[in-house]
This record gives sequence, C-alpha cells and structure tokens, in this order.
Amino acid sequence: MRVGGMAAVLVLVVVAGCGGGGTTNTASRSPAPSATAASPTTVSTPSTNPSTTAGPASMVHCSATVPAGDNLVIGTVVGDPTVVLRDIQDPANAKNLCTFDPNLSGIQFVSASTVAYETTDHQIIEAPLAGGPTTVMATFGGSPFTSGQYAVSPDGRAITYVDQNDWHLVNASGNRVLTTLPAIPARGVNPDEDDSFLSFSPDGLYIAYFQTFHTGG
Repeated sequence: MRVGGMAAVLVLVVVAGCGGGGTTNTASRSPAPSATAASPTTVSTPSTNPSTTAGPASMVHCSATVPAGDNLVIGTVVGDPTVVLRDIQDPANAKNLCTFDPNLSGIQFVSASTVAYETTDHQIIEAPLAGGPTTVMATFGGSPFTSGQYAVSPDGRAITYVDQNDWHLVNASGNRVLTTLPAIPARGVNPDEDDSFLSFSPDGLYIAYFQTFHTGG
C-alpha cells in the first residue's frame, strides 16, 4: 500500500501487441508459514527492449542454483527481516536460495529465473537469479506516494508503472505514456479503506490501475 494524496482513480487500459495468452505458474500461491508468497512464471526472459539500458551490480545474491520448476516464494522468514527467495518444493525442508539487499522495494518475479525490484534511486531493475548483468527497465521521479508502483506482464516481456501523473507501458515498442492521470479533489485518507493496485490481466491484454491517493494532474 502506498500512502499519499487523497482521492480515487480507477482506469482500465487495453494493451495492444503486448503479449499472448496466460502462462502456467510454477510457484505455489499459498506460502509456507514463514514466508510471504510471490509467483514466478515458466516463460522465457524478456526480449531486448530498445528503451532499457545496462544496470548496476545486482542486488540479489544466490548461494545455490535455483532449481527449474520448483515452487518458490519471495518474502521474509519469521524472526529475520532479510528478504529472501525460498524454495518450498518440499515444505518440510524449505530452504533459502537467495537474499536481497536491504532497502529494495517491489521485489517480484519476472520469470522463474529473473526478478525485478526498485532501488532507492528510483530505478526499476531486472536481474537474473543466475548472476550477470542487470537491466534498467525504467526510471521514475517524484515521491513514493505518487510514483514507482509497477507490474510485470504474465509473459515477462513488458512492465507498466506510474511516474507521478503519467502511467507508462514499457515493451518491445519502447517506453510510452498510456495516459496522464487527471486531477481529483482531495477527500481525506482512511487507512482501513485506502489502497493502490496495478496489474496485468492473466492473458496480458489488459492492465488495470486503482488507487485512492492521487490528487495531482
């Protein structure tokens, strides 16, 4: 949840040429008791994107090879604030395979072998779990209340993100603004009701953005 301004926006956009049908999920959607779940997809890594650039050193550190096809989660283990990638294929013998540097946010799977995360200098980074070069998928400005929320498409070949008043789509066609969010009157904040959500549909043909904090535009 991103806490910021004080109004509501709900937008649904059709994504043309962004990707095909849904993908098969290899990760359990129910985490082990000590982890928060996130789900990778069994697809190839994203194709070369003309709008992306080489990134900084990876902030994910794996001590073992990530087994193909295993159920994986990203989260924290009870009693330790370190975010880890955990193999729960055998729940009775779950083990941590990778750790993430502190102060990262928005960590999620791009594919079963690649993750994405946001850095403190407002970059969305894609990093392979096996090591090697990272990629800057996008850079955003503004405060964390108005910028930086992002989602990865089901096929791993596109991302969508919010940069202040602009809602972007990044894919093989480049980085373009889908729409500029309109100004909305402030209405106050209710911590029990306000939230923010950005996601692709399972088939990758639509993206939806809902949040109750935006007042700019």
